[in-house]
Amino acid sequence: MSQEHKFLISMTILDHLGRQLYRNFITVIGEAISNAWDADARNVWIELDHSTQTLSILDDGHGMSSKDLDDKFLKIGYTKRGRKGTERRSASGRPYIGAKGIGKLALLSCADTISIASKTTTTEPTGCLISNIELDQAITNDLTTEEVTLGDAIPQAYELLGKLTSNSGTALILNGMRTANPAIFNCSGLPIFIDRSRISYLLQQRGNHSTGSRKADL
Repeated sequence: MSQEHKFLISMTILDHLGRQLYRNFITVIGEAISNAWDADARNVWIELDHSTQTLSILDDGHGMSSKDLDDKFLKIGYTKRGRKGTERRSASGRPYIGAKGIGKLALLSCADTISIASKTTTTEPTGCLISNIELDQAITNDLTTEEVTLGDAIPQAYELLGKLTSNSGTALILNGMRTANPAIFNCSGLPIFIDRSRISYLLQQRGNHSTGSRKADL
């Protein structure tokens, strides 16, 4: 009788699916906003600190429990649409933006560490820290996803989450931004207001000779 066999997934999959594919700062911002949209957030606050190379993103969506963090956010390939793709709208009726469950890997492409802290209306805050330095080491050692354990989010992520007046939401802090030219956008204190049909945001673009603003819909 044949022995039992099973699939193993190498940590290099993170490079193939995400870390080496996304290098555009706006793609990363768009992914964070898309996640907030799918979580029925009404607001997203983004702040880019050039002096510390830190990007902070806070939304007031439905948030995640510890189980959600493991089974949804950290599960590569998880889709809100269900296995058959029939679940197309959020609880409030918004059409889902996320589809294949790999866009979240864009976050890994542009920072040394990513801290995630989240809470729901019925669960206490939970979080984790993803370190690209540790991921690189795991890939070098040819580890599988089952052999890698993530640490807790940094205190600043929980502090940012605590600023919400709502009882649910998610905070992301990206430290050591790796983008080629993050200074092209001034996102300090940038509010993003979300309604059922669109996401509106205002970016102040700074060039060498002029300063202007642009409003766009995603």
